[in-house]
Amino acid sequence: FDSVGDGIPDTIAAGSITSANTNGDLAWVVTDANGIILGLPPMPSMVDFDTPGAGNCLIWRLASTGEITGAAVGLNANDIQGCFSLSNPIEVIRTNESGCDANGGELFGGPFTFDSVGDGIPDTIAAGSITLANTNGANSQWVVTDENLMILSLPAMPSDVDFDDQSEGTCLIWHLSFDGELSGAEVGLSADSLQGCFNLSNSIEVTKLSGEDECLVVGGTLSGGPFTFCAGDDLADNIPADGIMLDGSIGTNSQFVITDQAGMILALPTSFSEVNFDTLGQGICLVWHLSFEDGLVGAEIGLDANDLMGCSDLSNPITVNRDIEGVVCDEAAGNAGPAVIVINEIIADGNLVELKNIGGETLDISSYYLCNFPQYDQLSSLVINCGNLMLAPNETVTVETSDISIESAEGEMGLYVNNSYSDPNAIIDYVMWGISGGGRSATAASANIWTAGDFVQAFDDDNSLQYDGDGDGSPDWSEATPNPCDVNSLRQAPTEHVTMTLNGNPVRDVARVNLDTHTQFDALTLDIRNMTGVIVKTETVLSPSANTELLIDVNSLPQGLYYITIRELFGTASVKVVKN
Repeated sequence: FDSVGDGIPDTIAAGSITSANTNGDLAWVVTDANGIILGLPPMPSMVDFDTPGAGNCLIWRLASTGEITGAAVGLNANDIQGCFSLSNPIEVIRTNESGCDANGGELFGGPFTFDSVGDGIPDTIAAGSITLANTNGANSQWVVTDENLMILSLPAMPSDVDFDDQSEGTCLIWHLSFDGELSGAEVGLSADSLQGCFNLSNSIEVTKLSGEDECLVVGGTLSGGPFTFCAGDDLADNIPADGIMLDGSIGTNSQFVITDQAGMILALPTSFSEVNFDTLGQGICLVWHLSFEDGLVGAEIGLDANDLMGCSDLSNPITVNRDIEGVVCDEAAGNAGPAVIVINEIIADGNLVELKNIGGETLDISSYYLCNFPQYDQLSSLVINCGNLMLAPNETVTVETSDISIESAEGEMGLYVNNSYSDPNAIIDYVMWGISGGGRSATAASANIWTAGDFVQAFDDDNSLQYDGDGDGSPDWSEATPNPCDVNSLRQAPTEHVTMTLNGNPVRDVARVNLDTHTQFDALTLDIRNMTGVIVKTETVLSPSANTELLIDVNSLPQGLYYITIRELFGTASVKVVKN
């Protein structure tokens, strides 16, 4: 972005950044070039890069399992602890078209209060209490002003300032970056009168009270969370009454405060459990506890909690994520399954391959690959005949291959999540016709999605090879009239013909699945998939009865979240299982 700071939003278009091969609980992280966390947005497209000023940012994808610490604004992403992984970064370069790229940066910390100024005892801010991020400029200077921006001091560090020497009132701490000559940076002058190529950071407030006005309140410490809800589904999203614990608060009056990430007050409940977060829309909320004495000003919905005036103190915040898609929303809608992408139809005339999502989540498959050994194509490089590579549940996309030549007499087609073609963990679907022993058949057999030596009969040039939606063998494919961009004409039935429930969750060695069939089946295919939809275990259930209990050995699987999925007739029925 080459015009930051002009007041015109600089945002990344939705869909411009995609992630692949993820696993675990996911979040977006924006840092400066040194790793200091500047934001934790729901999506990169929601960040306005006009506001930080000139400099470089990095956008990361954070995946985690279980509890992690250190993923908070103002901390360094290099210090995150727990079971987590960061993706490669995407760089965002922000310049000012005026030619001045100075950026005062962003300050994190505070506000600070000294309640006995003038008593001769030094009042200083501990070193490290203020974090500086995202600066740019040849020269650097800390600046302390009063509320009217008159410069009170120009210290080397904020910790050098003794606020006991200042009179009662409010000070502001700033960081100044500048290039070349700068005028006006003198004690007694106004910071508004600075001239040259410079930029000031945001300010940190320091409140100075005399001993007579001593303020002894403590917001306390909150523990619990974070919480994640599906927003906007008209289902109440309340934190349980015992979901957050408060400890160590001091003050005559007590109040819970709900804000957005910027500090704007959204609600002022007596208890956090009273708040229905479904009504607050998508985004991130923060839950605080406020302790205060009489005379508090600014505790109103729509105002900024950072501007509270009076004797008060806020606790640490608890994060509430309000998603509109993903696993939480799928569960709320009764669909706990991940995206399941299958090869649906192969047409030799025109080199067309149709893919279908028979799972429960929308998935960007642009980074996936097709393979007809020894020829390969990445989907993002192909002409789309119809559909979209952002593949929604029960939708299809048809692509025209480029390097791959499809012959009706014999061939194979593998679908991969990446270009590790010999890796069973990378291949997710496969079919071979006209001949056995294709170049990738052994990989597909190792991945439990094809049987060694199996193949479908060759098909006529005027017809296509179509999948019936059930299973992973040659009987599940038939020759038929080409039908791209439409539902295959072979089998059609709703997924209500099969339902599943899990008896006990989490599981350790054996998952007990109750399978109810409402239609007679000769066989059903049961898959265990990880969070990315990759099959890690497959079983075939022969002639299931109306009510069947299946005992599935999961002892060899690593700890984590999985989906047990039954595929039947163009659809899936899924249950989520946690392996301990």
